[in-house]
Amino acid sequence: MDIARIGHSRLQPRRARSLAAAQVHRSKAVMLAVPLGTSALVSIAGVVLAHFAGREAASLAMMLIVQLYPISVGACAVVALGDDPLAELQESTFVGFRAVQLARLAVMLAGGVIGACLLFAVLHAFGVFPNDIGWLSALSPIGGAVIVVLVAYTAMSLAGSVRSATMTVIAVMIFLTLFWDLQVPNPIDQRQGPLLVACAAAAIAWFASGRSERLLERAGGNAQ
Repeated sequence: MDIARIGHSRLQPRRARSLAAAQVHRSKAVMLAVPLGTSALVSIAGVVLAHFAGREAASLAMMLIVQLYPISVGACAVVALGDDPLAELQESTFVGFRAVQLARLAVMLAGGVIGACLLFAVLHAFGVFPNDIGWLSALSPIGGAVIVVLVAYTAMSLAGSVRSATMTVIAVMIFLTLFWDLQVPNPIDQRQGPLLVACAAAAIAWFASGRSERLLERAGGNAQ
C-alpha cells in the first residue's frame, strides 16, 4: 500500500472525523480536557470572587485571571502538536504528517472555542467579565484561544521545537495582554487584526510543512 499517496490524498469528511477522533483517543482527550478544565476553574474563581469581594473587585481581578485560559490552551496546543516526530508519524499512520497535525489543530480549536464560550457565559451571567459590553465581548476569549492555537501550530510547523513554540506563544500572549488589548478595547477590532495575521501565518506554515513530506516521499522512493 502506498502510504505516501494516501497521505497526500484529500481526506473525505468521514475519514477526517475518524482521524480527529483517533487523535483525541491517542492524547487521552487531553486536547479537550485542558481547555474545558481551565475554563471551569477560571469560571469558579470568578463566581467565588463575585460572592466574597463583590462584582466590581471581582471584575478587576478577572482581568488577570482570565488570561490563564489562553495561556493554558496555547501550552496544551504546543504539547499536542509537538508530541510526535515526523518520522514516527509517517511510519505509523496511513495519512501524511500535515493531515495528522491539522486533525490535532481542529481538535484544539474546537476545545479552545467551546471552553471560551463556557467561560464567558458564566462570567457574563455573574457580571464579572472584564470590560463586558454584552455578548459581543465573547469574541475576546474566543479569539484569544484561536490565536494562540494557530500560533502554536505555526511555530511547531516552522521551528519544529517545543521550546521555541512555547516561547512564541508566551511572547504573543504578552503582546496581546499588555499592549494590544489595552490599546484596542473594542472586541471586534481587538481580535480581527491578530486573527488575520495568525491565519495567514498558519497557512504559510501548512504549505511549508508540505516540503518535508515531499522530501521524505522522495527518500522512500529512492530507497526502493
